[in-house]
Amino acid sequence: MNLFREEFSPAAEGEWQPIDRHFASFLLRLEGGNSEALRLAGALLSRDARAGSTYLDLRACGGLRILVPDGEDRESVITAPDGEEWCRLLREMDVVGDPESCLGQEPRPLVLDGRGRLYLFRFWHQEQRVAGFWRAAFRRPPDPLTGEAPADRLQHLFPGDTGSRWADDQKLAALAGLFRPVLVITGGPGTGKTWTAVRLLALLLECRRKESLRIALAAPTAKAAVRLREAAAAEEDKLGLSCEAAGLWPRESFTLHRLLGYSPRTASCRYDRRNPLPYDVVVVDEASMVDLAMMERLTEALPERARLILLGDQDQLASVEPGCVFGDLCGGRRDNAFSPKMVRLLHAAGFPGPALPVSTGGESPWGDSIVVLRQNRRFGPDSGIAALSCSIREGQEDRAWEILQGGRYTDVQWVAAGDARDLETRLVERLLEGFLPALGGTNARDCLDRLQKFRVLCALRRSPFGVEWVNSLLERLLEKRGWALPAGEWYPGRPVVITANDYSLRLFNGDLGVCFREDIRKGSEEEANYRVYFPDEQTGLRGVHPARLTNYEPGYALTVHKSQGSEFDHLLVLLPPESSGLISRELLYTAVTRARTRVEIWGTEKVFREGIRNRNQRLSSLGDSLRAEEK
Repeated sequence: MNLFREEFSPAAEGEWQPIDRHFASFLLRLEGGNSEALRLAGALLSRDARAGSTYLDLRACGGLRILVPDGEDRESVITAPDGEEWCRLLREMDVVGDPESCLGQEPRPLVLDGRGRLYLFRFWHQEQRVAGFWRAAFRRPPDPLTGEAPADRLQHLFPGDTGSRWADDQKLAALAGLFRPVLVITGGPGTGKTWTAVRLLALLLECRRKESLRIALAAPTAKAAVRLREAAAAEEDKLGLSCEAAGLWPRESFTLHRLLGYSPRTASCRYDRRNPLPYDVVVVDEASMVDLAMMERLTEALPERARLILLGDQDQLASVEPGCVFGDLCGGRRDNAFSPKMVRLLHAAGFPGPALPVSTGGESPWGDSIVVLRQNRRFGPDSGIAALSCSIREGQEDRAWEILQGGRYTDVQWVAAGDARDLETRLVERLLEGFLPALGGTNARDCLDRLQKFRVLCALRRSPFGVEWVNSLLERLLEKRGWALPAGEWYPGRPVVITANDYSLRLFNGDLGVCFREDIRKGSEEEANYRVYFPDEQTGLRGVHPARLTNYEPGYALTVHKSQGSEFDHLLVLLPPESSGLISRELLYTAVTRARTRVEIWGTEKVFREGIRNRNQRLSSLGDSLRAEEK
């Protein structure tokens, strides 16, 4: 039973959990009273934090009618105070502080600002630190050039396509990174974010030879870190680097946890403000997955004059933990426009394209540090995946439905799903067809590569069409056909996804691995031992004994959240049979853009359309803080 149920709420929807009530009770004990205003605020704040918001808007929540359980079977309806009155009541409490007092005195558990936004102190403090870093970085003047002139290198690094939007956007990003201490490159799938960043690094090495540029490649997950390192390695021979630059080229990558030296025992990092990272340039791929707490750790650990380059897609789902830092940094920007000073610098540095648009905001340091890559080259002009993802991103539900139903595109398919029993019958053949090739891999790497060919994505974890249901169904099918052992036992080719961080094994929530047999010779006998192999940013592949894994589940089906940072040739996306506030435009966009060549969506028209209309808008004040000085 839900702890509370609202008739209306502007905050994130979702199920209430016992922790929300316990947190509210904890605040009441600290306050030493029995304030209904504090109890409701604490419970709502806890729930919305779990949904990813960093604050609760009391003014917007004022007057809500809320269903509260009185016991096992009894419930009562109460009405939240008026927003202004709610703020007044909370400001009189010892557990609530204002921003100014929390900056100069011992912090309070809660912070209430002048706009009626109630924060957990931790989230408010993290937002203040992250905003302070980015505001200071935005205000830093452009760095003067040293070394080789950029124009001499641009034609080699960006051959062909002169004057096209694709080439212009990428050259803009590379040149902007020469001048700006921080750079955010955003774009959808296939827009060349990583390809561009690699060329930006080559420009930095060649055009700033008098500087000591130690470069770190990083990402939130091991898989994304491996992909970034492989991209840098694959392009190195094409860049025409001098011997000096080649000696500084990065040849390893890090997860953000390993980069910062995070210790689970102390919940602290080896590198911080007092002991900065030993790098001059840090590139972070899949930055939309970086939560507020991790961004604070990263920015605190950067040396004073270091460069930070973030790559990501602002339209994807935000991080699992609270905050939407990357989206806040991008600010919904869709086009490239720069300050007059930046325009002059870009043209002087050799930008060969047409006249650059000038920002209406004048000398905007924020806009000079954001570049949008707008041209997709992964999909052709007749790509249904590109058309569908674009229509979902823009909220065009009729257009998206027409693309799925019209029959014009061969790479997208809609399958109307009935009840769970009907769905199970129809899924059996489809799942076996998709996954049996992966089970026939010759080694762990081969199995992992084959698993990238097909995957099932689910919107929910626990539902008739959820992750647990699909994984259980498939393992029962495999057992019946002799491909797998009874449930819970290991077999070659079994995919595994980690469900909780395990710092001792350097495995993190969402990491994907595969089980395979390791032959070990002992004397005259051979024993077959299983290992679960995961992508590793240092060695490429790392085996872990299954007995050491504690939090995992089969990885045939993944939630859309856990699929972030991954790509698969062919995807089957399962939507739940009933509407849910968890199905959003961002979730559908993220799911569709995980596919390289083909995507099937199974579900009902009602749920699909409602998902496009529903925005997963987290409450975060970071964007306001970043651009406050421009207003």
